[in-house]
Amino acid sequence: VAAATQLAPLYFGYEALQIEISPLLILPDGSWVASDVKMIIDECALFRHPELISMIERRDFAYDALRRKRTFGLDYLILDTAGNIGTFTTGRGLGALLVDEMRQNGLKPYNYLEADTAALINNPASIVEAFRLLSTADSLKAILVTALEDDTNLTELAALLAQSLAQAPEMTFPIVLRLTGPNADPAAALLRDVRLNIELEATTDSAFKRLSELTAPGAVSC
Repeated sequence: VAAATQLAPLYFGYEALQIEISPLLILPDGSWVASDVKMIIDECALFRHPELISMIERRDFAYDALRRKRTFGLDYLILDTAGNIGTFTTGRGLGALLVDEMRQNGLKPYNYLEADTAALINNPASIVEAFRLLSTADSLKAILVTALEDDTNLTELAALLAQSLAQAPEMTFPIVLRLTGPNADPAAALLRDVRLNIELEATTDSAFKRLSELTAPGAVSC
């Protein structure tokens, strides 16, 4: 009761999503010590807590994922170091759904990488950072880029992708585009003017089929 009474204001005061104390040590005199504490903070509430932002900025090496999200608007997670398909998506939760579908179709996604559309438009360096992250994966054979026109101006996105690819010569992997919307074809054409090994697939099924071909044993990746 004493521990909860003291910890509850911290939990609600910092707008936490979870607090974990393991173990909570009860001493012989009845007092207590939180031996190990982990508190997960709602990132969307950080702007109301400058003291937390200051801590993150001072220790950015310890909060790499959060620094990346704040700087570039990217959610990035390596799922399988032996995975051979890199993923890069825009939209609301599209990346997680896509990864699940890929696994159900026998594909091996290397990562989950979802970009905030506004961040991409306002900060083109975000796409360069996304490609930089993927270029460090030794196991990749292809990359799947997915975007919905409801969330993203595909022509504008294609221009940013082209600009970013020009700054990332190490990105030699074939890129399969799954773009949905009226501007998908002109967006893909703009990208193919920059690189030959970019392919537009009209459906998720056809994109998965092409990825399966590109990642088959003996397939040439560049």
